[in-house]
Amino acid sequence: MRCSTSELAAYLGGELLGPDVIVEGVSIDSRTIAPGQLYAPIVAARDGHDFIPAALEAGAPAYVTAQDPVGATAIRVHDTSDALMRIGAFARARLTGGVVGITGSVGKTTTKDLLAACLSKRFVTAASERSFNNELGLPLTLFNAPDGAEWVVLEMGARGAGHIARLAQVARPDVGIVTSVAMAHVEYFGDLDGVARAKGELVAALPESGLAVLNYDDQRVRDMAPTTSCSTGTCGRAS
Repeated sequence: MRCSTSELAAYLGGELLGPDVIVEGVSIDSRTIAPGQLYAPIVAARDGHDFIPAALEAGAPAYVTAQDPVGATAIRVHDTSDALMRIGAFARARLTGGVVGITGSVGKTTTKDLLAACLSKRFVTAASERSFNNELGLPLTLFNAPDGAEWVVLEMGARGAGHIARLAQVARPDVGIVTSVAMAHVEYFGDLDGVARAKGELVAALPESGLAVLNYDDQRVRDMAPTTSCSTGTCGRAS
C-alpha cells in the first residue's frame, strides 16, 4: 500500500518529523526491508529501534519510533507495537476489496494457501506470508497488500482469549473460515471449550453482510453458527 507519511502520521496521532515522503509497504525487519518500505521497529527480545540506521541504509524512506529520531523522516508515536496494529487498520480502511479471515487449531496455513491460490487465478489477491498470523503478521499483510487488491486472505492465530477478536477488529473480515478445534496449544485456553470460544471470536466479529464457513465435521466449530447474524456455510465430509 502506498501513502504519504503525513497521512499515516495523522491517522496514528503521531508527530511527523522531517520531510513528508511516500512509503510503500512496511517491514519490522531491517535485514529484509525493501527500498520504499516504512520501517516499524518492535521492542521484544531486542529493541528494533537499534536497527533504524540499518533500515535507512537499506532504503527505508521513513520509520516509526517511540524514541528520539535519528534523522531522515520519522513518525513519533507512544508505542510502536500499537502503532503497527493501527497501520494495519489504516490499510484496511483503504482497501476496496474483501478480506477473508481464517482460524482454527490446525489447517489454517494450508487453507490460507489453497484459498489464496484459487482466488489469485481471477482476482488481485494478497495473503499472509508463511504463518504470519498474529499482531505483527496481520498488519504487515494488510499494509503490504497492493492498492488494487480485490481479496486479502489473513491467517489468524491466538495465544489466549481475546486475541482473535483484536485481530478481527483491525482486519474487519467479510468472510470467516474456522477449520477446527483441537488440542493444539490448549494450554493457553484451559480446555477444548476455551479453544472453541477463542476461535469463535472470528465468527462473532463478522458483519451481518458477511459469511461464516464452518467445518461441519467438527461439532464445536458447527456450534459457532448461532453466534453470528451473517450467513453461514459448511464444509467437510459430512456437510
